[in-house]
Amino acid sequence: TTMLLLHNIFPPAYVPRVLRGDTSIAERYDNATIIFSDIVGFTEFASNCSPKLVVQSLEVMYSIFDDITEENQVYKVETIGDGYMIASGCPLRTDRNVARAAATCLDMLSAMGKIREQLLALELMQDNARAKEWAAKCQIRIGMHTGSVVASVAGKRNPRFHLFGDTVNTASRMESNGSPGRIQMSQASHDLLETESGYLSQLRGAVKIKGKGLMNLYYLTGRDPDATSISVSERPLDQIQRWSAAVESFPTVGGSGKSVGSAGSWSPVR
Repeated sequence: TTMLLLHNIFPPAYVPRVLRGDTSIAERYDNATIIFSDIVGFTEFASNCSPKLVVQSLEVMYSIFDDITEENQVYKVETIGDGYMIASGCPLRTDRNVARAAATCLDMLSAMGKIREQLLALELMQDNARAKEWAAKCQIRIGMHTGSVVASVAGKRNPRFHLFGDTVNTASRMESNGSPGRIQMSQASHDLLETESGYLSQLRGAVKIKGKGLMNLYYLTGRDPDATSISVSERPLDQIQRWSAAVESFPTVGGSGKSVGSAGSWSPVR
C-alpha cells in the first residue's frame, strides 16, 4: 500500500508532513550518533560474479542488518552498494543515542559469522571459487561519530530523507580510516559512551584524518559482562507508538502523481 511504502521510505514522524506536501521539512538534532559500515572487498567481489549473486549477497547482509537496527531502535538512513548508514538519536530522539549506536555496531560485527554462513550457502556461490573464497573470510569495517546533524526531506521528484553536517562526514571518515573487523569511534563518541555502563574500548591513538587533522581515535571492543544492558522499557516506545498512530490516521494517497524515492542519502568525504 501507499502508506506502507511511505513508512519504509521516510521516518514515521516525517510521513504526515510529506503527505501534506510540506516543502520545507528541516530539523536540527544537537546530539546524534552516525554509523557507517563497509564490507571489505565487496567491490572486487562484485566485479567477479554475476549481477544476481551480487543482489542475493546484498539481500543477505541487508536483511540481517535491518533486523539489528530495528532491535536497537536506530534508523537506517541509506544503503549504497555494500555501504550502510545508520543514525541513532535522529529522527528518534533519545538521551542514550551513543549506547544504542554502540550496541548496533557490536551486533553488526557479531553477525558477520552468520552472514558468511548464509553467503556460502547461496546456490550461485558454489560455482565461483573466487567468490567463495571472499565470502568465507569477508569482514566488516565500522565507524561512528557523535555530534549535531541537520535532517531534511528534499527534492521535488523522488524526495529523500537527507542528513547533513560535519558529523556525517566525520563518521564516514571513522569508517574509511578504520580497520577490518573493528569498530572505530571518535573522541566525542568515546567520551559520551564512558558515561554509559556496559561497553569496553581501546585507545588507538592520534591518527591524521583528511580535513580534520590529528584526531584521537578509539576502538569499541565489546560489552562489559558485569554491566546491565539496555532494557526494552528504556526504549522510547511511546514516541514510536505516537508516530505510528499519526501515520495511520492519514488517508492513503492514490493516484496523486507524486513520486517518492529511496530511503535517504549522504555525501561522505573520504
